[in-house]
Amino acid sequence: MTAFRSLDHMAIKSETLEARERVARELFDIATVAQRITECSADGFGRLRIRQPKPVRLTNTRAADRLAKWLIQSGFQYRWHETTKRMGPDELVSYAELIIEWEEGQARDVIFEALRDVAAEVSRSESS
Repeated sequence: MTAFRSLDHMAIKSETLEARERVARELFDIATVAQRITECSADGFGRLRIRQPKPVRLTNTRAADRLAKWLIQSGFQYRWHETTKRMGPDELVSYAELIIEWEEGQARDVIFEALRDVAAEVSRSESS
């Protein structure tokens, strides 16, 4: 008979949350998102959907909260779009992906100015 070590439920939950935070920090990095918004606007798009590499819930992560505050301060709108992904023949996983929207007629210079100001603020707060 194989002996299994006891699993600490709280440690497993903590590990899960830490893994989600790592993914969210990478996906929702403000400088990276700002660059992607700039690229989308330069191509004439009025929105950006941030596709996730894994179907996990990132809506309640600190990185998502930080990005949401930045988006609101910068005049962007955002929403979470419920998505499903097939993980096997009988399993669908539900999660939400972030969609960022802006007025399609908004001048590109206004976007650049907002991005530059907030990126500078984020850099200052991260260095302190």
